[in-house]
Parts: sequence; structure tokens; C-alpha cells
Amino acid sequence: MSRASVGGIKQYVPERCIYGREPRKRGCEMRVAIACQKPRLASDVAAHFGQAPAYIIYDTKSETVTKFASGSRAKMPRDGGLNVAVTLLAANVDAVIAGRFGHRVAEFFDGADVTLSRVSSMAGSCALDQFLRQREDRSHLA
Repeated sequence: MSRASVGGIKQYVPERCIYGREPRKRGCEMRVAIACQKPRLASDVAAHFGQAPAYIIYDTKSETVTKFASGSRAKMPRDGGLNVAVTLLAANVDAVIAGRFGHRVAEFFDGADVTLSRVSSMAGSCALDQFLRQREDRSHLA
């Protein structure tokens, strides 16, 4: 796995990109948020974080899922993604998975030490599994 820097944001490259730092928690405990098309883990990952109709938070310690909807995209304010980012940070997430992230949201999460993972067209459950597997692989190297 190689590392590159784009606009001051770290990025890991092979199958998908992960923005930000390594996850701050090294053990098994982590809260991962996923921007989804529907409030189900089996739903597709949303193409853009700020325009996702639903968000799911998966807790790796308790293996529980928390779901919430963001409302209508048409009613979403210009900085809607930032509003959701603040909400997720208040929910103590350690990582966020989405198709892509706006630069303000990426900077906000980077400052909060939250890992951002970009995926393209896959189910939320698959994206979560892939993220956790890659995270586990990296922890064995450390």
C-alpha cells in the first residue's frame, strides 16, 4: 500500500482511497459511519457524503447499528455535509465511509482525527467489511 498527499490530505492507494490519519483506536473498538442511499446496511454507499439520504453508525465493540436519515436532498442547505459531520463527530465516530467528500468536510474530519474512506458503488456492508479488513491488515504491520 502506498501513500500519497493530495492538497495536504494523506491518501492511501490501492483499491480505494482513505483520507486522513490512521484510525485513532488500535484495538477492536471503533465506531464507523457509512453514508448510504437507504437506512439499511445492505443499501449502496452514497456517491457523496453531504448528499446522502441516510447514515449508519456501526459500533465494532457492541456490533450494533444506529441509523438516521438526513432528510430531503432538496431541503439540504449548502453546508449540509458539514452539519452531518458535526452530528457524526458528536456521536464519537472514528471513521466515515462514503463515495466522496467535499473539501470542507474532509478538512473538518481531518482536524478531528477521523479517518475518511472513499469507496465506489458497493453495498454498505461490503464497504464496512473491506474497511475493517484493511484496518486489521495495517494493524498487524504496526
